[in-house]
Amino acid sequence: MNKPNILITNDDGIYSEGIYALWEAMGEVGNPFVVAPNTEQSGSGHGITLNNPLRVNKITRSNGFKGY
Repeated sequence: MNKPNILITNDDGIYSEGIYALWEAMGEVGNPFVVAPNTEQSGSGHGITLNNPLRVNKITRSNGFKGY
């Protein structure tokens, strides 16, 4: 049986302890895929980006954690 793909995202940033813990836990039941901001962005969800392009970078942490 194939494991399901699981999207994990937050507004606390890709380096937060919570997103790493969730990635570890979801690795037991599926294939977690992480997409999160580089830094904490709480409250900025009401903003709109017009003049500053969004950039995507691959991030690697310990134990095989990879995200964007």
